[in-house]
Amino acid sequence: MGGLGKTAIASAEATKEERDAATKPHGQLGIGVERRFERFALQAELRWITIGKDHDHGGTTKETPPMPSPPPNTTSTGNPPPTQPTTPTMAESTKLEGGQFTIGLSYYF
Repeated sequence: MGGLGKTAIASAEATKEERDAATKPHGQLGIGVERRFERFALQAELRWITIGKDHDHGGTTKETPPMPSPPPNTTSTGNPPPTQPTTPTMAESTKLEGGQFTIGLSYYF
């Protein structure tokens, strides 16, 4: 199986313009098998999913302003003041990927 489409990662209350700005392309590839035993069947499916960069913003939805300069060292030990670690947000991600493995059981009547 395969598929192409688009995904909008936005709040449920977002306006149409905000949803359009947050739209990213996505694709899926997968393979599956089914084995039937009279009325029962077992299925297994493996799927790979990827969500690409924003098409309007080159991978980010917002420009982040530069960080201000740290305050001058005021400690008596001469060590710089502690800094907060930064982690990327969902908006700063350039690409998302994942996989899925599914096992199913069907009854045909």
